[in-house]
Amino acid sequence: PEHTLVNFVGGRGLNMKILYDEVPVGADPLGPQNLLIFGVGPLNGTPIGMGRMTVTTKSPATGYFMEGNSGKFFAPNMKFAGYDTVVFSGKAASPVYVVIKDDQVEFRKASHLWGKSTFETEAAVKAEVGDDTYQVRVIGPAGENLSPLATIIGNNGNSGGRGGAGAVMGSKNLKAIALKGTGGVDIANPGLFREALDEIYEELNYLSTKDPYVRPWQIYGTMFVPVVTSAYGAYMTENCREGLFPQGLSEFRGERIQRDFVAGNLADFCCPYASCIHWLEDRKNPYGDLCFQGVQAGTQISMGAMCGVSDIHGLFKLHNISNALGLCYISAGTLLAWVMEAYEKGILTKEDTDGIPMTWGNHEAMVQMIQKIALREGFGDVLADGVKKASERVGKGSEAFALHVKGLDFTAIEPRAFFHVGLAYAVNDMGADHERIHVPYPPVLSLIDEEILRELPFDMRKVWNRQSAEGKGELVKWMYDTRAVLNCLETCVFTNRGKLYVDFRPYAKALTAATGVEFSYKDLWKAGERVINL
Repeated sequence: PEHTLVNFVGGRGLNMKILYDEVPVGADPLGPQNLLIFGVGPLNGTPIGMGRMTVTTKSPATGYFMEGNSGKFFAPNMKFAGYDTVVFSGKAASPVYVVIKDDQVEFRKASHLWGKSTFETEAAVKAEVGDDTYQVRVIGPAGENLSPLATIIGNNGNSGGRGGAGAVMGSKNLKAIALKGTGGVDIANPGLFREALDEIYEELNYLSTKDPYVRPWQIYGTMFVPVVTSAYGAYMTENCREGLFPQGLSEFRGERIQRDFVAGNLADFCCPYASCIHWLEDRKNPYGDLCFQGVQAGTQISMGAMCGVSDIHGLFKLHNISNALGLCYISAGTLLAWVMEAYEKGILTKEDTDGIPMTWGNHEAMVQMIQKIALREGFGDVLADGVKKASERVGKGSEAFALHVKGLDFTAIEPRAFFHVGLAYAVNDMGADHERIHVPYPPVLSLIDEEILRELPFDMRKVWNRQSAEGKGELVKWMYDTRAVLNCLETCVFTNRGKLYVDFRPYAKALTAATGVEFSYKDLWKAGERVINL
């Protein structure tokens, strides 16, 4: 109904409404009653750069819902094909993949693809459909083996669905989705839309913006985040026992990776940043030549500092093999950091870990264990359900340093460094997730109109004082609501800089122009609150 679209906007909001209405209370996350929902927003496929997509389901990691966000070109193609949501229910009798081209939908046998890596599967599916312009989302062995660490992969490394979306996809015997749209997106008021487009791009174009973070973000993506967090002593190191990792900070610096390994820049559909994702080539890697998408701060922190890994070639291999197997590298890194601390304390021994010495910084051991986790082999089967359940099985006090929220392994932002991040982790209904409060650093106040500042439920001039808890509850609530709006529109939270961090009038104008339905920025804030409440 139209009122549902107006109330929940699209993308993440519409996904949540469908999940809430259609999945029965008590449904098994890995059972046929659970839904796997892919949703795009009303502005996807337009030049504004709305290239994101939300996948939503009931999480096998937490028993609550989960949602993951990913980009590239799947979302606009979904919109071009005429879909706002694609929903999978039930379970196929045997492995299948689905091919969608506009209104044509075909299920094909996929038994021959079962067991293949995500990279192999994507290449095989494109070859079988005979068109490499299809956008593909796949699972790897981790999803096939129903690990809650399993995510959904596309474009040879674009990941989305932390919390076990890959396992839900595997539980449905769905190996891959290949999609192509040949239509377009109708705009109700093109002139007004162009005004909104110009206003948004003015904030995101490094030649016109006054926000100091825009340019480094365009060049390095999240690779510069460890530099920022280190300044606060918040570079999560050795299972969060330390807050500084100088050897990794120098080895993994964005400038160094740009100079030595970046072979090209990548971007989501019509993204104004255009280069925050990178194609890397490591021709001198001891594991063999690696050409891949990445790495971002999530890998640097979770697979690097959290596990004491400062070898850049080892880090690249860990990132690459996680994507190939369809494992979330953030959750896997947190899990392996727990293993290493338990190993150091003598709670785990080589006899427990299948003879693998799980010592700090041992990336060779991590590579072996990641393969075991994805395949549920030996000790990997103990670990494959995540750090919470693994620590409960091992016991001996290891639960005390198993880092998770509601069963979802820690993400890559240290919650103890900032009052609002710690609070956000504690109240997050999904678990340990930082993107609901992204970005964690303050905007440039001089860029924001006084009219908007007066409408905020806190004093923006005071609320970013790290030494005080004042206003942090109001800040977290407002950030949850407004970041939900961004995921409903399906724009990227990383580009939400400059005055756009707070001032949603250009987004309201764009949505009004696209749909023909009048939206104010307060309507968007209310829609975000509605999504969070649901």
